[in-house]
Amino acid sequence: MKKKNPSDEELKKYTHKKMTLPLMEHAPEETKEQVWKLVKKISTFSYSPCTPAEYKRMAAFAENDAVVDVVLDTLKDLGYPFKPTDFIPDITGYYYCIALVSQSMHRRDETIKLLDELVDYVIANHSPCILPLARNMDVLSKDYPDLTNILEKAKIIFKIDAIDGVKKGVAIQINKLYPDYTSAEKIEAEYLNVEIPQDGKIFVEVNEREFVVRIREKGKNIYSKKFKHQLYRTIEYAVVRDVLLRKHAEELQIDDVADARVAEAMKADLRKLFNEIAITVNNKDLKYIQD
Repeated sequence: MKKKNPSDEELKKYTHKKMTLPLMEHAPEETKEQVWKLVKKISTFSYSPCTPAEYKRMAAFAENDAVVDVVLDTLKDLGYPFKPTDFIPDITGYYYCIALVSQSMHRRDETIKLLDELVDYVIANHSPCILPLARNMDVLSKDYPDLTNILEKAKIIFKIDAIDGVKKGVAIQINKLYPDYTSAEKIEAEYLNVEIPQDGKIFVEVNEREFVVRIREKGKNIYSKKFKHQLYRTIEYAVVRDVLLRKHAEELQIDDVADARVAEAMKADLRKLFNEIAITVNNKDLKYIQD
């Protein structure tokens, strides 16, 4: 049977997926057909693998040593591409390739070394798009125990990703309405892992596995709720809401942030920043909010 390598026209249809050309360029002639099947398969996925079943999508490809050679060599040449200098906006393709080599015993020592180096790199550089790297070890270490040591080191990624996500996300949202009103550094200093929290103000404790959102009055918690690290959008919403409340209370010269005039001004801002579904869902998760 004649091999079905991609034509130039077929290849063009997939080049918006930035892992396509690196993979095809690393594939020797006799392996191009198999790698092309991988490229087309990955192109059907809309987000990085999360569940065990999604990781298993790469299991059959991981049994093909020739394909593993191509993917591993491609990843080694790319290094960690998600940094401002040479960002590759194909997070899905990249992490499915990581998942593939993680499930192969072929050239295992090289794979373990690569994963270990990638984790070290993203921890040192607070690189973007790091959460799926930690998740890769978290999910697959159950079936591949040699990933456990990397997972122990990678757990800090959950905390880094969460803190970076909240402090940058809140500043972005607030500054949409009030340019240069706040900064990521200010959000971190006032809301995240605060040693002596201000009475009545939200503060968020973050560790490697979860958030704890609290409100304290006179040294006691009047509200406390745990959230998984991947739910930091909900925490971002809570902090945005608190920043807006305090901004309007100060401008209106009202001491009580629960005052109806302050609340209405804050709600008007929330409606500009979030759709009604997001507001409803987040308010349900954060039950201390009195709407």
